[in-house]
Amino acid sequence: MWMTYRLSLFILLFAFTTSCSTEQHAPSDFSVQLSEEHNIILITREAQTYTKSIQFNGDTTVKINITPLQIDSIYQVLSSINYYAYPLSITAKCTEKAIPSGEDYTLTVKENNTSRTIRYYSECHRYDYNDKKGRDFRKVLATIIHMAERQKSVQGLPDSGFIDL
Repeated sequence: MWMTYRLSLFILLFAFTTSCSTEQHAPSDFSVQLSEEHNIILITREAQTYTKSIQFNGDTTVKINITPLQIDSIYQVLSSINYYAYPLSITAKCTEKAIPSGEDYTLTVKENNTSRTIRYYSECHRYDYNDKKGRDFRKVLATIIHMAERQKSVQGLPDSGFIDL
């Protein structure tokens, strides 16, 4: 009985330590800044903010709480798509376009004393499924945006008042 318990504990401990050691952790200087239309999301290890432009009222910035685990998950998603191999500008491929306007995002990633900025533009109502780079990059954008927009401080912000055409 005691041997079975010790063996189970050893296997559990081994599985836990090996699973943790294979995960990628973001470098200490890792940061992302995502600019979209009227919003800016800034995530660093030291501070995380969400800035929203509000018509006739200027910019409003609130603090958000992104955990080190969430920062690592952003880093892992970026690493999984090999974002350094991406072109500096991406235009989504569509099967059906949205009229009259599209979405414009700028993502700046800093790590290991280097910086890379990628601009993503989409006029799509329906995306071309075969556009792997666009699909993967939208996954990165969605990860960052959802982490920020789930925060109570962001949900409490008033509507921007801007009308996108």
